[in-house]
Amino acid sequence: MPFVSHRGQRIHYAIDGSGPLVVLQHGLLMDAASWMQSGIVDALTVRFCVACVDSLGHGLSDKPSDASLYDQTQRAGDIVAVIDDLGYDRAHLVGYSMGGWLAVGAAKHYPVRLSSLVVGGWEPVNGLPPGPKGPVKFDNFMKFATRTAPASPDTHVS
Repeated sequence: MPFVSHRGQRIHYAIDGSGPLVVLQHGLLMDAASWMQSGIVDALTVRFCVACVDSLGHGLSDKPSDASLYDQTQRAGDIVAVIDDLGYDRAHLVGYSMGGWLAVGAAKHYPVRLSSLVVGGWEPVNGLPPGPKGPVKFDNFMKFATRTAPASPDTHVS
C-alpha cells in the first residue's frame, strides 16, 4: 500500500496501470476504492497509470482533528505530493464533488503540475450553491451527511 508523507500527514493512494498519470480524487465520505468499484480505473488503465488518492480524513489516509489541516491549499498539495512520489512532473487530474474542490485548488495553486483538469459535482468558480438560508456551512453539511450516511465509519461530528 503506497503512502506519501506531506506536511506531517500520511496520504494513502492506490496505483495501477502504466503510461501518462491520471489522478482520481474522490468526493466527501468516499475513498480511493470507490473509483475502482465503479469500473473507472479498469477503463483508464488500458492507456494510463492511474492513482486513486485517499483524501486527508478519508480511507487509509491520516485523520487529524486539527481543522487547519483541511485547508484547500494544503490538501491540493497532498495531490501534488502523490504526483511527486510517483516521479511524474504533471498529471491529468479528475476530481468529483469534494475532490472537485481539491482539484480546483490544485489548478489554482499548482497549475504547472496539471496536464488537464476534469471537475464533476462541483461548481469550479463558486463552489457549493447557497442553501435556503444562505451559504452552506461545513459543520451543517457534515451533520446532514452523518444523518444520511450513518454507516460511514470515519464520520464524526461533535
